[in-house]
Amino acid sequence: MADTMYNIYVAGKVNIDTIIELDDVFLRGRKYRGRLLSKCIGGSGANIAIAMARFSRGLRLKLIASIGSDYAEYIASILASEGINLSGISIYGELSGRAYIFVDRDGEATIVTIPNVNERPPDPGKYIGVDDVDAVVIANTVRETALNLVDIAIRKSATIFLDPGISWFNVGDLYSLGKKCFVLPNRYEFIELFGIDVNKYLQNPRILNSRCSIIIKLGAEGAIAIDRENERIIKASSLNLGGLGLKARTTAGCGDVFTGVFVARYLESRSVLDAIEYASIAAGLKRSRIESSNAPTRSEVEEAVEFARRKGLISITVSEI
Repeated sequence: MADTMYNIYVAGKVNIDTIIELDDVFLRGRKYRGRLLSKCIGGSGANIAIAMARFSRGLRLKLIASIGSDYAEYIASILASEGINLSGISIYGELSGRAYIFVDRDGEATIVTIPNVNERPPDPGKYIGVDDVDAVVIANTVRETALNLVDIAIRKSATIFLDPGISWFNVGDLYSLGKKCFVLPNRYEFIELFGIDVNKYLQNPRILNSRCSIIIKLGAEGAIAIDRENERIIKASSLNLGGLGLKARTTAGCGDVFTGVFVARYLESRSVLDAIEYASIAAGLKRSRIESSNAPTRSEVEEAVEFARRKGLISITVSEI
């Protein structure tokens, strides 16, 4: 199935990231000495699309986003070089979204975003008349765009992947979705969106009346999937970077890379177990890289998967719900 061509819509924000390394752990009220590491493209929409494009050339990716005229040429050149279709992008005469990423000495990232044009919905005329779509991936876009894409996916029987932010998502949105849907929050988003702690949820996964599978990204603690189709819980550890001879640099963008590779791999294998392993390893590789959108290539992920399995650098357990 790796050679199958899928038509995918990815909706989310595109930012210009400024990445600053700090000389200590980030604490409130303190002064720090910093070093500018990079200024690059970022934002969940761009990061997820780039991760998918690098992992699988068997995807026709259209990114739906709003960008400003100030960085339009730069953003378009980067995305086009990754093979991403730009026809869903709306360019407005305003400033592009910004993100300032402060990376402390432990590699943890504190992110401050200045939305700007990201608060404007992309022109629906650029995607609303879609005739052929196999999956939609909805990240931190605006609610109007998210609901438009959910409606398209339902009508076209496309698989829905939600990497939701509080900007548009509410739990009630899940009740209209069928079994071919996935929700991929991190630990903090899970609490904000569902109002319960992850550990409490795992004690009774049926507490959330959702037919969607839920994949919770836990950073250094790995990831957990509630696989509704097969009624099982899958736990994956994080990748042991040291075993690969790599050093953790930053957590920024790791969750986006996880989502992108999870989607791409799931569409190939139709296995949550397979997808969570590949996504966890890809996110681990991304942690060794500074730029938010610098996702690993497919060959890099596959090589790391083979090595990690052989050396026991990642563990996966499965239990029944």
